[in-house]
Amino acid sequence: MDLGANKSPDMEITKQSLLQIPELVFHQLLDEKEQKMYLLGREKQALNKKAERLRRELAEVREKKMGLIADLSSSAKMERNASLKIQELEEALKNETKTRVEIETRLARRDEEMSQLQNALVQTEKNLEKSQHQWEEDRTHLLAQNKEDTTSIMQKLTQLQEDQENSQRRWDEEKTNLLAERT
Repeated sequence: MDLGANKSPDMEITKQSLLQIPELVFHQLLDEKEQKMYLLGREKQALNKKAERLRRELAEVREKKMGLIADLSSSAKMERNASLKIQELEEALKNETKTRVEIETRLARRDEEMSQLQNALVQTEKNLEKSQHQWEEDRTHLLAQNKEDTTSIMQKLTQLQEDQENSQRRWDEEKTNLLAERT
């Protein structure tokens, strides 16, 4: 039984190509993820800086408000403006905090996706290693079988050559005997 008939070099190339495609896609996904992670990280830093600036502004507005209340308690309009500014800043801070939480949630999801992709890569690498090991075993078996077949064929060929030489020698002897009897 010829096991090598089902395994051509084209099939091996196709299997290797198929195993490389997920790895290429995986690396592309990793690159995209790293880029998104980088951008989200930068966006988070920017939002943190903005939130810190807004906190400082809020603290400054509160200080101004306290100063204005103390200095200009009779000016209700200024107090109302300061309250409105504080409300605006608090609303902006709340929005920035909400945005930061959303970014952190997206980063957590990306981390989970990355973990899944890494697990998939590990499994793919194990499968590839298993396939390569099986291929090596099959190859070794086929080479051994080929060597056995070649040895067997060579022995049969040698035997046939010896048989042919013996037949030729007997024929020559009989021919010589027949010719000798005729004379």
